[in-house]
Amino acid sequence: MEKVVKISQRIKYINLPDNFFVEGKELKRSTDTDIVIICTGTQGEPNAALSKISRGVHKEVKIRHDDKIVFASSAIPGNWEGVERVTNSLLKQGCSIVDRSVNPKIHASGHASKIELEWMIDLFKPDYFFPIHGETKMLVEHKKIGVAAGIKEENIFILNNGGRLRLENGIVTKDGGVHAEDIFVDETSLSGQSHKVIQDRLVMSKNGMVTITVGVDAKENKIIINPKFSSKGIMRERNNAKLISLVENEVLIALQKFYKETQKITYSALKSTIKIAVEQVIFEHKKINPIVTPIIMTLGEELEDPKIKPKPVQNNRHNNRNGQQKRNHNNNRSDNKNRSDNKNKSDNKNNNRPDKKRHDKKQGNKKFEGNKNTSKPTENKKWK
Repeated sequence: MEKVVKISQRIKYINLPDNFFVEGKELKRSTDTDIVIICTGTQGEPNAALSKISRGVHKEVKIRHDDKIVFASSAIPGNWEGVERVTNSLLKQGCSIVDRSVNPKIHASGHASKIELEWMIDLFKPDYFFPIHGETKMLVEHKKIGVAAGIKEENIFILNNGGRLRLENGIVTKDGGVHAEDIFVDETSLSGQSHKVIQDRLVMSKNGMVTITVGVDAKENKIIINPKFSSKGIMRERNNAKLISLVENEVLIALQKFYKETQKITYSALKSTIKIAVEQVIFEHKKINPIVTPIIMTLGEELEDPKIKPKPVQNNRHNNRNGQQKRNHNNNRSDNKNRSDNKNKSDNKNNNRPDKKRHDKKQGNKKFEGNKNTSKPTENKKWK
């Protein structure tokens, strides 16, 4: 706002001397009847000056009972809630408000009129025309102005967000599009979340979530644990035992019918059957459409039903690994023993010549073991 005023002064669009303008901190020393405050916030922006004034949190401006607020604007579609919130806050503080409902001429639009749009087309005389500003109905009206000005209808393009045009050799054609959806950034990731994730969050916040847990035998194609109901954000389960029992029973009937009539059983088909049964009952009694999450446990997993306790599946990979390690260890011991025996035999062979006695008289029957020969060597004895 301050920048716009300074530029307007420099180009003499606002032709007023500098002493006509005062700083915010000087308002307390000025007479109220001599002050006009120009500020932002007529579209209900939370951080704009007018919104802060309406909430009483502005540092320099406070509302008084005899103040008059002029909304020299028209609310942009989609901003009605914010504008009404600011208006109500101002009125509660006792001031009066003047807007287009009081005087339709209070606001001069910042958008070009139909005649001005015609002038622009007549000035540039384009071969191709691409309206880009406003809602679809506004783009269509702008297209009509182009056709009336002499542009061929096939050379006028109205695209959705992300639409793309190719300009090549003086010819303009449509060229697919790019991803242009809103990006919802989580605190842990800057890549953003898809619209599907955000939609699921909105549904859960309004309608809650239902979880149905069921156990099935994938080989025999039969139910081994009856459906179990659990919910968040829908109802207090202990006060709705009848409804919960009804949901579980309807799911059971639907699954039994599915197994009876379906030849090829798939997890996606099972989940779809459960979802349809739950959604019908919940909507009939609660008039809401919660997120339904089926949990299907197959035989062999750790089931929570105390009546069915499947045998724990041994980890063959772990056992095989242990067995392999044990065999390797035994083989290593066997190899080491063989090498030691061979070494001992070799040493005994070298020490025990054919004409040498294996027992010494002094040592009695003590046996020599390998190179651990404790007998005293014979001095000056030559071997042939």
